[in-house]
Amino acid sequence: MAKGPGAPDPELLSAMHFHQSGRVADAEKKYLGYLSRFPNDPAARSQYGILLSQSGRGFEAVDQFEIAVNADPKSSVLRSYFAFSLRDAGLLEDAVEHFVEATRLDPKSPQNYFHLGNALLKLNRFQEAIDTYVTCTKLEKTNFGAWLNLGLSHFRNSNYEEAILSYQKARELNRNAASVWLNLGDAYLALKDLEQAEKSYRKGLELAPQDADGWANLGTAILEKGSANEAMDYLRKSLSLQPDAPKTRFEIARALHVLKRNSEAEAEYRTVLEKNPGLTIAAFNLGIVLADQGKTSEAMQAFQSVSAISDDSLAACAEVRSALLVPVIARSQDEIQSYREKVISKLNELISKKISIGDPQSQIGTPGFYLAYQGKNNRELHCLIAQTMMHAVPDLVWTAPHIQKPRPNQHRIRVAFISAHLKEHTVGRITAGLIEHLDCTRFEVWVMRPSGSSDEFSRVIDKMADVAVELPDDYRLAREVVGDKELDIIYYPDIGMEPFT
Repeated sequence: MAKGPGAPDPELLSAMHFHQSGRVADAEKKYLGYLSRFPNDPAARSQYGILLSQSGRGFEAVDQFEIAVNADPKSSVLRSYFAFSLRDAGLLEDAVEHFVEATRLDPKSPQNYFHLGNALLKLNRFQEAIDTYVTCTKLEKTNFGAWLNLGLSHFRNSNYEEAILSYQKARELNRNAASVWLNLGDAYLALKDLEQAEKSYRKGLELAPQDADGWANLGTAILEKGSANEAMDYLRKSLSLQPDAPKTRFEIARALHVLKRNSEAEAEYRTVLEKNPGLTIAAFNLGIVLADQGKTSEAMQAFQSVSAISDDSLAACAEVRSALLVPVIARSQDEIQSYREKVISKLNELISKKISIGDPQSQIGTPGFYLAYQGKNNRELHCLIAQTMMHAVPDLVWTAPHIQKPRPNQHRIRVAFISAHLKEHTVGRITAGLIEHLDCTRFEVWVMRPSGSSDEFSRVIDKMADVAVELPDDYRLAREVVGDKELDIIYYPDIGMEPFT
């Protein structure tokens, strides 16, 4: 590192010795003394930059690395150090520029691509990060961090299947890394593969039992499987490790709602919103919980708060939910009539607007459920609701392909009963007799239900039918399965009681 011939400069050697032994003030004094004599020594500049960076003086470190790079612009190592200092100083965009230059100077260094990928990932430039990590893994197939972060980049870019493939590569390199298993759980959960999500989370938590997010995500997966009580155990465990985590409290509120503990769910959603007032999904769900408790005015306010700060699909759902609000128990006939007029007015207003809803099954629920208790003719209102929904979700208007074709002569008429309640439920009990006693010489009887809605009595009903089919949970997939069966008649015993049918 010395500028003249012979042995290295004693002052620089002394600076490096003090640096390595943690005597920062002495090291700095020696570095500055040396640099006053050899200001363009890039290696000494970079060593001093490292000292400044380690001392929390990030912007001063940037200046030193910049001088070093200008003194030796062809050094990939110095360029990387400069990029690191920019990154640590919060100048990520500038850091990317110099990480890119480092890869140009040394295109065969996997580490240069790895660090560039990390910076791009932090900037949410996911596709660029993906391309960079792919190059890194081609250069170094055993780079665990690159495979892991490639998976994370795919995940954040909503490429969940590709994320799983990358995480599996990382898992081959290190099966004892909890992060691989927990990240795999996230990807499986995003794909609604709840069994694999649960297995992955459990393995990850064996390796990292103090990971609060892992317990919360396991709770979410179990909640999605329909086991709200079990989910609560894992969510409470997460909260004990990370008190007041908004995501965990949000999931606890969801579980409480599923368990019909609505007043507790309301309290949790309000706690979440106190600390995160802009979390629209919490305000939206609070509106649903309030409506279920008959707190119509408060529910209206919650839905309106979503519409006030957002213009996305959730805001459109909030508008529809708000439009359809009626009291669970009305105080008078006048109140019933007043709300019905409001519903008609608001629905007409929504039809005149351009609104779009992505998932009516989960976000809208059962529109007009409480209208049935008002003792009025609801035909006009239901037609208006249908018109609103078809306007907001055009693909609801779907026809099975076989309907347009000539029907072959069949020996029996094929009729399907479709419901989530063909089990131990009022609907199951009152429909079972019809299923059992249809004339089997005239009718071929099918029973169809969404997954997870079976019990002992549902199995009795299944034996009464010719065919029993479990449908996918998503209505778009389910209707294709139903359409493929080329049914003649569909009987819905419970329209308006739950979202699926």
